[in-house]
Amino acid sequence: MTAVNAAFCTLLGQARAELLGKPFCEMIPGARACVPLLDQIYETGEAVTHALVDPEGSQTAWLYAMWPALDPDERPERVIIGMTKVSNFRQSMTDMNEALLIAGLRAQEAQENTEKLNTSLAGEITQRKRVELDLNEAIEQLAVTDRHKDEFLAMLAHELRNPLAPIKNAAHILRMANSQDANVVRAQAIIERQVDHLAKLVDELLDLSRIQKGKIRLERVNLDLAAAVSRAVDSCEALINAQRHTVTLDLPAGVLCVDADPTRIDQVLFNLISNAAKYTGPGGTIHITAARESDLAVVRIRDTGIGLAPDDLRRVFELFAQVEQSLARSQGGLGLGLKLVKQLVELHGGEVEARSEGLGKGSEFIVRLPALKTAAPAVVAEVRPPAAIATPRRILVVDDIADNRETMELLLTMLGHSVELANDGDEAIDKALQGGHDVAFVDIGLPKVNGYEAAAEIRRRGGGRIVLIALSGYGRPEDKHKALEAGFDAHLTKPVSAGTFKQVLSDLEKFNRSR
Repeated sequence: MTAVNAAFCTLLGQARAELLGKPFCEMIPGARACVPLLDQIYETGEAVTHALVDPEGSQTAWLYAMWPALDPDERPERVIIGMTKVSNFRQSMTDMNEALLIAGLRAQEAQENTEKLNTSLAGEITQRKRVELDLNEAIEQLAVTDRHKDEFLAMLAHELRNPLAPIKNAAHILRMANSQDANVVRAQAIIERQVDHLAKLVDELLDLSRIQKGKIRLERVNLDLAAAVSRAVDSCEALINAQRHTVTLDLPAGVLCVDADPTRIDQVLFNLISNAAKYTGPGGTIHITAARESDLAVVRIRDTGIGLAPDDLRRVFELFAQVEQSLARSQGGLGLGLKLVKQLVELHGGEVEARSEGLGKGSEFIVRLPALKTAAPAVVAEVRPPAAIATPRRILVVDDIADNRETMELLLTMLGHSVELANDGDEAIDKALQGGHDVAFVDIGLPKVNGYEAAAEIRRRGGGRIVLIALSGYGRPEDKHKALEAGFDAHLTKPVSAGTFKQVLSDLEKFNRSR
């Protein structure tokens, strides 16, 4: 390091003399992960940002912004680094979401006040025009703010999902290694559960935003609600078994049809059943019934868990609500799940209700949906990865983050495939056109040429045989549509499970690429 300012010395708690002349990677938290980025800046001349969360779990995050200092020929001769320390990353995210909500409410209040002023000045044309102009400007500003919030949420999801991908891959690798060490097996299970939990929080946050804007479109079919209950119980099996719960099911002998989106109903039922399992002490009981009641299809989920106080019953479906017992955050969550359940059920024309006789006396959640009189249910296919993949594939993995590349290479190799790596768009194009690969998993946010541009160029230059699968931390419908338009055959949102990789690789023929 050749120069440091006073703020930097204060941040690290060291004197200027102790820092000058010392190697960057030895003095700065997380600096070794930045060394490849420094090389990238010298090579490309472009600024980069980087975030590092303390791996020891202290909830401290270091945020880096790095940009080149150019010589007279506009070539990088040094790198300028700015650092920010966030002491409580998780709490900062919660505070940010609460601030966004409060800002939205204040904006709504401002709009209502403007409308009242507009009405009171209706008789004065000059004033009316002035107020209308002000109102239009406020609405335009609200739209800009709202768009920025959506862009921020999408960026936040991307930045969180990117590091989750190699962590999830590493957890799969540990499981496939079949270690006989009980501590390793236990650690692997913990890592995988917590990665899935964080990914679920990200998805719930984005789903709530989309619902509030009316951007979620239901793909309705004639759905057997009883079969959906059985699927949801199966999905919660690991959590139920870990808590040694007894689950009793009381389902109708025939079908119980509703007009609903299977994915969203599965989401509702999984949320409610997993909540019952999480908030019921070990060895508890969960009783689930599904039945037709008059013109309604009704699911009741009753547990012997911690119960709900009267005040909690009134606010349990509110955004960011947390019942008293969860203030210690032992079960995690941002208070999004039940709000999402309520909104999804209401999108289907139904209602959800919470009941409890008080603390320590268990809870009951009731979902009511309009029932269909006589209709055969659609077949909802369950995606189950094959036990083994018969055909080894030749795979190209493209990602500019080394941890992503290396964990995917190891995981796919352990699954019996041959893997080649590329770390930018130009290299991806060359290897996809020359390597004779069956499939390429391509990250979207690549240097030089991004994933969309790389896919389009591969297709333009005759790379029609290779199956292209987009991997991205951006998982909005518009992101998936853009990937297909660019020439990808499918889009997977990070982190991706080993089962999904197996499923895709076992059935490449469905993409209709000539082999």
